[in-house]
Amino acid sequence: MESDQLPSENDVIVLGTGMTESIVAAALSRIGLRVLHLDRNDNYGGDWGAFNFTALQQWITTVKEQTESSGTQSKEEIDLSSHLLQDESLILLPIQSSTICNVEETIHIPGAVESKCDGVNIGVDSDDSHRPLDDSSEAVVDTISSADGNIQNKVVDERGEPGMVERQCPVKEDGKQGSEETETVTKTSGAGVTLDFAGVKKQWRKFSIDLMPKILYNRGSLVELLISSDVSKYCEFRCITRVLTMLKDKLEVVPCSRADVFASHDVSVIEKRLLMKFLTFAIEYEKHPDQYKGFEEKPFVEFLKSKHLTETIQHYVQHAIAMVTETANTLQGLEATQKFLVSLGRYGNTAFLWPLYGSGELLQCFCRMCAVFGGVYCLRRSAKAVIFNSNKEVCAVVDTGGQRLNTKWLIMDASYASKEFLPQVANFGFLSRCILITDRSIKPHKEQQMTVMSLPFPGRNDCRVTVYELSSLSATCPEGFHVVHLICKSLSQNAKSDLQSIVQLLFRSNEEAEAGDQRPCIIWSLYFNTADSSAADLTCNDVKNLFVVGGPDNALDCDRAVAVAKRLFTEISPDEEFLPRAPNPEDIIFDDGETLPSHESGFETIHEDSTEAEVAN
Repeated sequence: MESDQLPSENDVIVLGTGMTESIVAAALSRIGLRVLHLDRNDNYGGDWGAFNFTALQQWITTVKEQTESSGTQSKEEIDLSSHLLQDESLILLPIQSSTICNVEETIHIPGAVESKCDGVNIGVDSDDSHRPLDDSSEAVVDTISSADGNIQNKVVDERGEPGMVERQCPVKEDGKQGSEETETVTKTSGAGVTLDFAGVKKQWRKFSIDLMPKILYNRGSLVELLISSDVSKYCEFRCITRVLTMLKDKLEVVPCSRADVFASHDVSVIEKRLLMKFLTFAIEYEKHPDQYKGFEEKPFVEFLKSKHLTETIQHYVQHAIAMVTETANTLQGLEATQKFLVSLGRYGNTAFLWPLYGSGELLQCFCRMCAVFGGVYCLRRSAKAVIFNSNKEVCAVVDTGGQRLNTKWLIMDASYASKEFLPQVANFGFLSRCILITDRSIKPHKEQQMTVMSLPFPGRNDCRVTVYELSSLSATCPEGFHVVHLICKSLSQNAKSDLQSIVQLLFRSNEEAEAGDQRPCIIWSLYFNTADSSAADLTCNDVKNLFVVGGPDNALDCDRAVAVAKRLFTEISPDEEFLPRAPNPEDIIFDDGETLPSHESGFETIHEDSTEAEVAN
């Protein structure tokens, strides 16, 4: 059909809407190139995506169906030779992704347990899902707004959209751990909802669950890019409120700032002095090479011991500040420590930001930027073949609608690539993932918390498990529930085998309930493995105008994606600036010498469906 026709002449075609692809697409569109961005899925992000709970259930079904099929082109496909010109050849591409496997979903509490708050049930039922916030409710969220690092406050509305996460602002609450049967929570308003799977399904719109969650260092490259490009106006953030660690079989809050260190009751006065002295050195370690001379390639833990730090301080630095494994060398450990320290104090008490509605929201901000500058997007559409000219360069693709799309450059996520494009990294490693919905926090506090924790993998010194615990403050779940993410490098046959020991340490299932057991109860769990294709970055098998980029990795942040996007942009447009700030619409001068009236700028239409987005002057 004519309405299904895509632009046939393009400067760049991008396959996949992951973080790296979305950043580079925005950068290329920003300098005026004709960008066509395709994704085989009906949602943005691919393996970086985020879903409400109903959409996540659909994703699970789709992945299981794809696992059972071969994922290869059918022999019944139309003959693609009609799209070839003289001396051209083609290579078929996989029609579906094979990056997810070993999916195992379990419902632990179907619908029998109810949690109350002094006689008032926790949560909001479906009748209240679109009720406006009370005037007394605190509905403030943080957003990056300017290059000077200031944070402005904005209120988020509660409108929901079909098939999307309901934009409901979290309401602050005081949470106190109650008895085994109850959880005491101070709440401004709300009718009853049960903390079980029935309650989860009832509030499905209020969940936003990431396939691969990422946090942002306050002074990391992605935060700096969001500010410098003004993409930050499309997104909102909260500070991660605490960093936890497991010390002597007990969860402890890690003192991050100077004030935290001296206020902590978990370290002695001598340890506080030792810690402050080491952190003061680490933040400028490059200026003092004599202090780590000879330890550069030795394990970081040996260097810490050489500084006569106590075991408690060594643990804090290695596992809670640097968050590195036992195999990390001293330079890697010092670099990670410095990255943490320089990010402290910019926006909050910890070094991290959490993007509201999940990290899957960030890539959509870059997609929006690309579209503003003329990029064309089409979901549920991909390429089934790449066409090469006589010089063995990419000249076109044939999409799943049977259309030939000419292009000068082709960028694709590794899951779209044929094996011919990736001979040296054909066998990717895998990451193990676990997503839990629980009924309380792993370390209850009078206020709701957003937590990050890095735990050594039991019995291994080369692996760590990253844990994120998110309350309703993160806008990823409704009140009363917590969403927990666990991530590690795959070491066995499936994710559940890798992560079950950590899950059992921190949580309990309904069957394990015992008197006095204060661990959070698991309502629902999902285990799966996802391919770690980060080794594929920028490989193109000697085809100079074809680039393959990897998917999400095991890092805390998205700095690798930003670095790859910058290098890729430089390959295509070496003389252009990478994602400069968009001009103020009021400053645009047209050929007739007139400026555009502010009320007719055209940018306002971007925000018709999102009152929480704010265009900076």
